[in-house]
Amino acid sequence: MGTGRRAQSSVEYIVNYGWAILVILVVGVVLWQLGVLKDKNSSMSFNGFGKIKPQLGGTGLGSSAGATPGVFEGLFSNGAGTKINIKGVAIWDDDNGAILCCSHATYSADCAAVAGTNVLINGGAAPDPSGYFPRVSPGDTFQVHIEGCTIGGSNSGDPYNIRVEIGYDALSGKEKIPHNDGGNIRGNFE
Repeated sequence: MGTGRRAQSSVEYIVNYGWAILVILVVGVVLWQLGVLKDKNSSMSFNGFGKIKPQLGGTGLGSSAGATPGVFEGLFSNGAGTKINIKGVAIWDDDNGAILCCSHATYSADCAAVAGTNVLINGGAAPDPSGYFPRVSPGDTFQVHIEGCTIGGSNSGDPYNIRVEIGYDALSGKEKIPHNDGGNIRGNFE
């Protein structure tokens, strides 16, 4: 009889605490599915960039329904090893290949119809008469702000996958060597 009572106690213990564990598990799954447990920056990533690298903590894209609709904010570092002149920035929706916005209409042929508005590079400095934005020294960062990069139907928290191309000239003495650098940035709409 002693083993029967122990077995019954064990079963009662498992049943009582099993329900509690099951409830905690269900609540955890519900919170996870609602996005309560999601860290916004944990899902950001990039690949493909060569000398110009995005700093993910300062980079994001506003959803079409969010507080900053279609605003691209990017913080990039100059790893080219020399001063550079930024010529322009173009952004594509990498899921369907559609160009979203550009820093200015003359940056490339693709940009004529989708030039962004309120474009700020390095705090709002305008391009010089040659179309260049301010120089960026090696190791320094520069910020890109372009409005009008809207992906229709996007909501805050939805994932995005964009391709960013940055055109620049590397300065070597008096010589300007043209380069394009770019890659993909994945994250969640703000």
